[in-house]
Amino acid sequence: MKYDIGIPDTLKVESFGFPGERTFRIFLDNSGKNISLWIEKQQLFELAMAIKRILDIVNIDPKDTNDLEPLSEAKDMPLMNFEFTVGRLSLAHKPNSNLFVVEAYNITDNSSEEPLLAFYSFGSQLDDLSEKAFKICAAGRPMCSLCGEPMDLELHMCSEPDGILQI
Repeated sequence: MKYDIGIPDTLKVESFGFPGERTFRIFLDNSGKNISLWIEKQQLFELAMAIKRILDIVNIDPKDTNDLEPLSEAKDMPLMNFEFTVGRLSLAHKPNSNLFVVEAYNITDNSSEEPLLAFYSFGSQLDDLSEKAFKICAAGRPMCSLCGEPMDLELHMCSEPDGILQI
């Protein structure tokens, strides 16, 4: 992995723009270094689901921070802002430290087996992140009950299975 930033000082998820035209990111601040992981809405939703599943499976007290194993120092961190578009994410639990690790792979390095960036988090931080992610995803365009596609804000057209056009 190229960048191992340890436990960030700030970890949050954000969206920018109007429904249907939004962009999404995971924002990390580590000792004044701002890191933006730009992701798709579906990736954000899947990450939130994975967080909930792993927290249920691990079944630990997310606030327990006793006996933490030392984390590696940040490697080759950029001096200022750093951002990239995420191709894929991985999430794992480190039982020796009671921490979770999120690894992000750059979209331009799809064939790479090595993540571009990794960060650690406590279960409570990830739980908060997933709750916010669910709210952000739900704040998008409503889904059409007939075709299941997102509806535009002004006009939505879909066709039912029998070919009748609905407005």
